[in-house]
Amino acid sequence: MRTLSTTFIFILIFNIYAFAQKPVLKTLWAGNDSLYLSTLEIEGYPTQLVFEKIHSKFGNIRKSFMYNVSGDTLKVKNYPASDTGDFIMDTLKKGELVLTPVNQQASYYMVAATLASAQKHYRFKDITTVTNDIKFEKLLFHSTNCYGFCPAITLEIDYNRKVRYIGGKFAVKQGQFEGKLSLQLYAQLTNLLKTADLDKLVGNTLHNVDAPDYTIEVHYNHKVLYLNTMEVPFAIEPLKTMLLDMPRNVNWTPASAPVTINFTK
Repeated sequence: MRTLSTTFIFILIFNIYAFAQKPVLKTLWAGNDSLYLSTLEIEGYPTQLVFEKIHSKFGNIRKSFMYNVSGDTLKVKNYPASDTGDFIMDTLKKGELVLTPVNQQASYYMVAATLASAQKHYRFKDITTVTNDIKFEKLLFHSTNCYGFCPAITLEIDYNRKVRYIGGKFAVKQGQFEGKLSLQLYAQLTNLLKTADLDKLVGNTLHNVDAPDYTIEVHYNHKVLYLNTMEVPFAIEPLKTMLLDMPRNVNWTPASAPVTINFTK
């Protein structure tokens, strides 16, 4: 009876552990050498596991895989008929993830994802635990329409929390307005910038007439980060989401003068 009970407890713990691994992958993970890992959900398609490499010349390059988790083993493949790459997942340290390739196919996939030679281990940290000191100066943001209902908005935020805003077609707030971020929103903004590792970010130049373009320009530490792409790097994706939601979250007043927002490029 004691042996049976011990076996039952072991199986229960193992199943709980296995079930917990998939949600772990939904975290945005930051690795060494500007490598990021997350999942991507597209309506009508299976959730994908995506590695993103920030390349100094080509910007953010993504490699997507079908995936499944069994116990502590992560299994990935390019498409249903392709060979499976197996990794051991170590999540025992809070906020850390270690992937260890255990077969040749896994190493091959990582070479393709990282554009570098294979490693014995790939170490990641929860991006919310990776912070950098920045002195925020201002931020400019622009999103375009698409072939759907993507909002066209342009806004500028300065270090005094003041916001100038232009809402175009499909924006929830259309017209020219002024406002001020709440202390809570401003803290959220600066925290997202601190975890984005701005010094290392380089965006690709992908564009598609079906999809909106995003322009993000951040002035900080006497530097300027400029991105113009349909696919912003993972590290700054939460910031993009916040900026798209901002028209709903600020108390606006009609602009006292015409609003002009000028980007550096």
